[in-house]
Amino acid sequence: MKRVTLLLLGLIGIAGASAAQETLLSGGIAVTQTVESSLTSIVATANARVCLRVAAAGGESCTQAQACTAIGNPSNCSTTPAVSRGFNVRIYPNTDDAAGTTGRGEYVEFVYIRPNFPAAIGDPTAHEYERVCANWVAFTNTQRNTACQALGRTLSTVAQPCRLCP
Repeated sequence: MKRVTLLLLGLIGIAGASAAQETLLSGGIAVTQTVESSLTSIVATANARVCLRVAAAGGESCTQAQACTAIGNPSNCSTTPAVSRGFNVRIYPNTDDAAGTTGRGEYVEFVYIRPNFPAAIGDPTAHEYERVCANWVAFTNTQRNTACQALGRTLSTVAQPCRLCP
């Protein structure tokens, strides 16, 4: 009973500590205060770079409207985050963003996740190639022929292997 009580008290303590943490994106990615502090600095630096790059009024701490004005406010640049991102002048609000629509969550999603997601999914053929090559040494010649044919290669022989894998 004592162990159960200690376990429950520990879980309550964890829940209380996590309540103070920032949550990013609608998926609920919890970050520690250290990560949140770093992310705050990263977003501020990214925003300053945009302001300086476009020579916006307000210097390195310009507003979204000032950044858009500096590039001629094409197509109502400052009306929505998507439009300003499209013109590469998004000034991200440096705020907690559990929904992932504005603030640090939006920054993480559009700077880190979306650009890298297609590469993470990868090419199905490449995944099949990796799977086959992981077992290549153990394959018999018949298994190698099957693998080579499945991936559009010629039949393998001892004298002339299909060289599917190194």
